[in-house]
Amino acid sequence: MTNLGLVIKRLNCSFSNKQSTRTILNRYVLAVLYYATGGDDWGQEFGYLQPWSVCEWNNGNPWGSDNPLGIYCATQSSVQQIRLLGLGLSGTVPWELSLLESLVVLDLSAG
Repeated sequence: MTNLGLVIKRLNCSFSNKQSTRTILNRYVLAVLYYATGGDDWGQEFGYLQPWSVCEWNNGNPWGSDNPLGIYCATQSSVQQIRLLGLGLSGTVPWELSLLESLVVLDLSAG
């Protein structure tokens, strides 16, 4: 299955919950990022792509603490930070990240 096919399959679960357009867009963009950068090989389990809020797709460490990892939001529908450092991402960072209007921190560094 292509990356786009995987993203669409993942999104189909979201539509049944009557979520807002912003919430669906966030899930779409973050799923594209996952598949475009080899998410299956990241080697970390922090809830990415789970059915709960994208704002909970992190390791539970607050963004101001040591080792924050994952997605962090200003509000429930406003992705503000993506911190995926040290995960060995590969591939191309997708243009769709530009659709996250509130994104101010993007950390995809090696570590």
